[in-house]
Amino acid sequence: MNRITTIISAKGGVGKTTVTANLGLALHQSGRETILVDGDFKNPNLALHLGILEYSYNFQDVLERGGNILEALHIHKTGLRIIPSSLSLKHVEIAIKKFRELFQNIKGHILVDSPPGLGEDVISLMKASDDLIIVTTPEIPAVTDALKSIEIARNMQKKIRGIIVNRHGRKKYEISAEEISAISNLPVLGVIPEDENVLKSVMCKTPVIEFNPYSNASIAIRKIASKITGEKYQKPKFLMLKRLIFRT
Repeated sequence: MNRITTIISAKGGVGKTTVTANLGLALHQSGRETILVDGDFKNPNLALHLGILEYSYNFQDVLERGGNILEALHIHKTGLRIIPSSLSLKHVEIAIKKFRELFQNIKGHILVDSPPGLGEDVISLMKASDDLIIVTTPEIPAVTDALKSIEIARNMQKKIRGIIVNRHGRKKYEISAEEISAISNLPVLGVIPEDENVLKSVMCKTPVIEFNPYSNASIAIRKIASKITGEKYQKPKFLMLKRLIFRT
């Protein structure tokens, strides 16, 4: 049995793909069967975030040649499983229409990195999902767009697990997590602070929770993963000391 969770952001540039990659790895490291899927069929970059630069088989290849979706599965060096998409625009409409069907016999928690915006491709992925997670930054334009996606999801009667507020503390004037929760009537799953380790990890093509597991962003992501799994978060022992001796 599986559960398909699509991670969406109506506004581009909020760090959705970075959040997806790290949240997927956090769930995997907690012992959950997790598969990441790049649902951005027009401009995929989830595999790039994980340092997977070459792959012989991808989502579109399955559609073109037939076969099982697991043939496009790639194993990251951390053990995390990912199904990448290609830069080809072929079969985009078919991929979206058959998405649910392709994964119906796949076990585990399937996390889908959707395209930004609220186009037909995003709407179709939302329909194919069991539930959704909204990613936003705490600025008014991003939160406004997040509210639009929430309204669409509710009209579709889709379950929304909650909101992840990313890159908190980057700007002087921001909407608080409490305010975002109040105006959306949804729980905030967690707040990921602005952290230069995230930028460094992206450059190194390594998830930040692997690049620096004791950074502020990594701790925040692991707390979100614990909330999703329903397990109590265990704070690392001697955290401050580990931060001092770990690379920064």
